[in-house]
Amino acid sequence: MMPCRSCYLILTLLCLLSVRLAGAEPPSNTQAGSTSGVSKSAGWYFMGDKARPLPSLNALPAGVLVKLQAHLKSRLGPEFYARLKFSSGRQADADEMRRARTSKDGSDFRMYDVQFTWSMPDSGIESYVAQIGLREDGSVFEEIDLPAFATKKGALPLVPLKKAQEAAKLHGFAKAPFETAIGYDRQTDSLFWRFSRPAGDEFFPFDPVPRSGGMHFYVLEVSAHDGSVMRQYLSQAIY
Repeated sequence: MMPCRSCYLILTLLCLLSVRLAGAEPPSNTQAGSTSGVSKSAGWYFMGDKARPLPSLNALPAGVLVKLQAHLKSRLGPEFYARLKFSSGRQADADEMRRARTSKDGSDFRMYDVQFTWSMPDSGIESYVAQIGLREDGSVFEEIDLPAFATKKGALPLVPLKKAQEAAKLHGFAKAPFETAIGYDRQTDSLFWRFSRPAGDEFFPFDPVPRSGGMHFYVLEVSAHDGSVMRQYLSQAIY
């Protein structure tokens, strides 16, 4: 039996609620305080009841595939593009999506959702699933959650996880346990290392006054491009 639309929506909301910052892709955690590599996964968007899997890139229409490959090579650069390995994908039913559109532009919807996996073990990234959404004509509906390496000055090489952990030690992460993750921020088009641990009764300059009830986590985000501190904040646990 196919999952109902409301089930997909509930799962999507739960996934989105787990992320503190708008514009940041959900990072994935490794073992608490571990120096081993991290992995980032990706979720699925609701694309109608008739959406079906894409078994390979070749399952895309030829014109769409050409546009996708050209766009990724232009954005990421040919060297980084070569790291991408097709992971999975989905294709919506165009007629169903058009009927569901309430806007005047019936072509503005996610027709294809494509996911790629890449890794950079020397930097501490064991597996990173990158995701891009395409319209029916192959144009970008939602950009891939990776920086524009081809044009972003200083984006590569990435700051290794071990070096980011040294920076984190100076900001309250000198001792385990804590969790480490890798994420992408759309507002700055940047990758970041994310460190988090229970806040306890500590006071922080950025502490909300008063703190609302429930458990809070102290979160530190370090740029994966230059090692600088991007953000510090408290995140409330969601039950």
